[in-house]
Amino acid sequence: MFAFAAQMSMGTSWRGGVAGGAAGNAVDRARHGAVTDFVDLYRGDRRRCDAGSGMVMIGPCPASSPPQAGLP
Repeated sequence: MFAFAAQMSMGTSWRGGVAGGAAGNAVDRARHGAVTDFVDLYRGDRRRCDAGSGMVMIGPCPASSPPQAGLP
């Protein structure tokens, strides 16, 4: 992962994400003895969504995107 990220033009901002994820895993392991990778949300007897997947799918979507020049 580090080799791939180093080739990308993201600068050094990715390191904060890696450090934050590692810190979160350490806290989970210390408090619960295991790492929580996702949280299921339930309403009644039906599972409504997986919160982690929802954030991954919705997060990159802009609220509105301006038209791009040169594209139909």
